[in-house]
Amino acid sequence: MKDFLKHQSPRRVALKIALPVLVMVVLLLLTTASFSTTPALANGVAPTAKQLARAQEPDAQVARITINPKKKIGKIPANVFGLWVGNSGHDRPEPMYFYRTPEGKAKLLELAPGNLYYSTDMDNWAASYDPFNALPRVFPNWMDSTEFISLNQDLGSEPILSVNITNMCEQADVNLPPSSGNVNCQLSTYDQAVSWIAYLKSINAPIKNVALGLEPYAGCAYWTKGINCTDKAGRHRISLPQEEYAARAKTWAKAIKAVNPAAKIGVHLQPNTYLCKRTIELFESDPQFSGDVSDLDLSSEAAAAACGDKEWDQVVLKKVGKFVDFVLVHQYFVLRSEVSTEAAGQKYSYYQEQINMRVSKNGVTAFPSQIRQELLKWAPKKKNVPIVVDEFNASYAANLRFTQEQMYTIRQSLYTGLATGELYLDLIQPVQTAQGRLKGASYTILLGMFIPQLTLTRMANPLDPESTVYMPSWHVLSMLKPVQGKNVLTASIINNPQTAVNRPALSMYAFGKGKQAWLVVFNHHTRGVKSKISLPGAKIKSVNGSQLGKNAGGFLGMNTIAAPNAITPQSVTVPRKKIAKGTVKSFKFPAHSLTVLQIQMK
Repeated sequence: MKDFLKHQSPRRVALKIALPVLVMVVLLLLTTASFSTTPALANGVAPTAKQLARAQEPDAQVARITINPKKKIGKIPANVFGLWVGNSGHDRPEPMYFYRTPEGKAKLLELAPGNLYYSTDMDNWAASYDPFNALPRVFPNWMDSTEFISLNQDLGSEPILSVNITNMCEQADVNLPPSSGNVNCQLSTYDQAVSWIAYLKSINAPIKNVALGLEPYAGCAYWTKGINCTDKAGRHRISLPQEEYAARAKTWAKAIKAVNPAAKIGVHLQPNTYLCKRTIELFESDPQFSGDVSDLDLSSEAAAAACGDKEWDQVVLKKVGKFVDFVLVHQYFVLRSEVSTEAAGQKYSYYQEQINMRVSKNGVTAFPSQIRQELLKWAPKKKNVPIVVDEFNASYAANLRFTQEQMYTIRQSLYTGLATGELYLDLIQPVQTAQGRLKGASYTILLGMFIPQLTLTRMANPLDPESTVYMPSWHVLSMLKPVQGKNVLTASIINNPQTAVNRPALSMYAFGKGKQAWLVVFNHHTRGVKSKISLPGAKIKSVNGSQLGKNAGGFLGMNTIAAPNAITPQSVTVPRKKIAKGTVKSFKFPAHSLTVLQIQMK
C-alpha cells in the first residue's frame, strides 16, 4: 500500500534545438477514425529520451485551425455517451455503488450519461446468481432491474437492456459446498426474456433498446464440452456458433416484438470472424486448446473454409436483418508493456498506438466505418441503423500481464485519460462511405467504471470509504459532455507539428449549435503548441473553456489517494484583445493536455 500511495513525478525529457521543420497535415474530422488500425511499435518498446529528442524538433510555425460554423456534416445524438452499471464477474462491495447516494448521483451528472447499459445475459433477470458458483446475489451486491430503471429516471438517461440468449445456471446440490463444479447449466429460453420485457412494460418502464445477448461469441465452446462448461477464469458461460446465434436471435426478436411492438432489437456483429459449428473441429486435436473461444484464430483461412467462407456478420445479417433495429460491437485497445517513461506515456496517449485487439487477431476493426461497410454489404436497407459500441476501452490492461499496482497506475494516468477521450470522439464521428456520409456510433458505453483492468474512471478510497478519487479519464469525459446533441462542423488544421511517434501533435474536433461552437483539442506533444483559430464569416463575442493537463508534470502524472487532485480541469478565458472579428489571434495548447473551448458568436 505504501508504494501504491506514492505520487511519482515523471522524468523530464530534454529536447535538443534543431532547425525548424514545417510539417503540413490536414486533419478532417471525417477521417479521424481511419487511424484506428495503426499497430503499436513491433517490439512494444517505447522510444528512449534520446530518440525522443531527435524525433521532436521544435516547430517555429503556428498551427492554423479553421472552423466553418455554417457547414454541418452530421449530428451527435444527445444520449451518445453511456455507462455500464450492471454486475460484472464476482460481487462488488457496496462502496462501488456510490450512485445510490444523492452525492453519487450528482457526481454522475458531471459525466452526463445519456444512457445506462444493463445486462442479464447468462443470468436470471428476476433472481441473479454468481457466474462462478451460481449462488444467489442479493442487495446490496446486486442491482435489480427496478433499481436500474429508477436510476435512469433520476439521471434522465435512457435504459439499454441486454437479455439472456445464452445460458441459465443453478446450484446442482444445495447441500454441497458452492463451487464452479457444483453447478448445472442449460440453454436459456426466449420466455425468460419475454417475461422480463413484460414485467418492465407493466411498471411503465420506458424501454426502447433491447440487445440480444452480451457477447454471444465469447466464452467456452459448449458444442464440444456441453452446456455445463466454464471458461479459463472459471465462469459458466457459453459461446454460440453463428448459425445458432442467428436462429435464436430471430426467435427472441419475434417473441419480444409480440409482447412489446415498440421495442428496438439489436444484434451483435463481429467482422471477419468465422465461428460456425464446424470451426471447433479444426482445433480439437490441438493439446493447447482449452475450449475457450478466445484460443481460436477465428479469422484464419482454415476457419473461413470450415464455415464455407460465410462470416459471422453475413450469416447474422442475412438471417435476422429484417428484425434488426440496431447493431452492437465491442472495441478494445490494449497495453502490453508497462509505461514507465514520459516517452512511452506520450506514445500510448494515442489509443491508435495501442494494440487493437480486433486487428491483432487478423480481424477487422469494429469501428463504425467498418460496420457501415458490413451493413452495406449484407443488409443495405439497414445501412444507417444505430451502432451501439457496448464496450469501448482504451488502455485496456490485461490482468495476466500486469500487477495490480501497474494496472492502477495505468488507470490513474493522464495518458489513459487522453486516449479514452480521443477514442470516444472518433467513435461518434460521421462515416464517409461510397454511398454517402452515414452515422457514426449512436451510443458508446464505457465498460468497467470500477474494474481496474478495464477503464476505471473513479476509485474508492480504502482508507476513507466516504471519499473517492477521480481519475483523469473521469475529468476528460466530463469535459466532453457539451458535444452531446451538437452538430459536427467542418474543420481543418495546418502547420501541425509531429510527435516522437510521427503523429500530428494536435487532434482536433469541432461542434456547434446556433451561435455557439465548441473546439476540442488534444495536444500529445511534450511542449505547448501555439495556434491561430479562425471562424470565417463569424464574429466572435467571447471564448471560454477548460483545460486538463496544464499543471501536470507529464503523461505519467496521476491522481492517487495521496494526491487526489493532482490532475484536475482548470478554467481558461481568451482575453478580448486576442480576438479580432472571427479570429482568435493567438492561443497556446499546453503540453500533454486536453482543451475544450466554447466560442460564443454574435
